[in-house]
Amino acid sequence: SLLELALSIDHPSATNRIWTCGLTDGGLHNIFLNEENLWMFDLGEPSLEPIPAFLTKFLMSFFHALGMEDDEKGDWVVRFEQDENGKLRLTDTTKELLPKVISSFNITVNRLINELFDGYEKVRVLLVRYVVTQLISDSAFCIEKWRTKGGGDESRSDHQYYLEKWLWRALVCFRLF
Repeated sequence: SLLELALSIDHPSATNRIWTCGLTDGGLHNIFLNEENLWMFDLGEPSLEPIPAFLTKFLMSFFHALGMEDDEKGDWVVRFEQDENGKLRLTDTTKELLPKVISSFNITVNRLINELFDGYEKVRVLLVRYVVTQLISDSAFCIEKWRTKGGGDESRSDHQYYLEKWLWRALVCFRLF
């Protein structure tokens, strides 16, 4: 289980806790920077966290950000299209982009394992499982957001703009990993 795996990691960098300073959602989608400044969004309560747990939101954001890219109308880019049988498949643009995202994710995880965990490979499985769990959680959040806004209820959803984007984002989060 995930809990057993987390408890079995015995490298000091995986068991010691770090002070988050409130950076509880350090995903790429919440960090903006230029040559002179760094802005961080979605700050929360400062806490002590093990490094693998702290890295989860950052690592999941490689995939999460695909579900939040804006198109020219301000809606999120739809990453799926329906085939003639009504089944969903990735768009050609997403098929081209996904290998680059996976490569960036793998390079980052490799570097984190080598530099933060001294090459301790056992932490790789833990990081990936944390990311998968976070993506599933985000999918559930998106579906709940859609339902709260009236999704699936024609009498309530007519006045909602961009409502379907929550369903597409849920699919992106769930399917891409």
